[in-house]
Amino acid sequence: RAIKQLSLEYMEKVEFYFVGQNTSLLAQQIEAQIQNMPQIVMTGTVDRDKINKMLEYTDVLICPSREDPMPTVAAEAMMHKVPCILSDSVGTVTYIEDCKSGLIFENQNVDQLVEKIIWCINNYVDLPQLGIEARKVYEKVFSMKTFADNILQFVRRYI
Repeated sequence: RAIKQLSLEYMEKVEFYFVGQNTSLLAQQIEAQIQNMPQIVMTGTVDRDKINKMLEYTDVLICPSREDPMPTVAAEAMMHKVPCILSDSVGTVTYIEDCKSGLIFENQNVDQLVEKIIWCINNYVDLPQLGIEARKVYEKVFSMKTFADNILQFVRRYI
């Protein structure tokens, strides 16, 4: 719904890729809705190498989940210096500062999501810096080193 609200002027500047399982009823409904919208591509399921390659060329990742404690896809994007637009119902927003290390919109608020997408289009030159800040969040919170350090602290505390 958010994509459909973008004006033709903005639609001419973007491409959207829906990545993941595409055989569910929801996926089929989305596919029917995006007929005649060449800016939207449904890739279906892709392997890890393809995801990493796609993230190398991605400007922004949108995770509009209505409920997801910690989506892996957001951490993967930040690992690749890709800023995220996240629903405030996604656990990752705990670590994101709006308009500094990512963008946050109110869960199910289509108008706010549209505003965030338009912000990204209008501020395209600022996205690399947002990506750098997102990578800092990844390093601080999600990296293997941080994970190992946290496990080590936990083990030391209880031994």
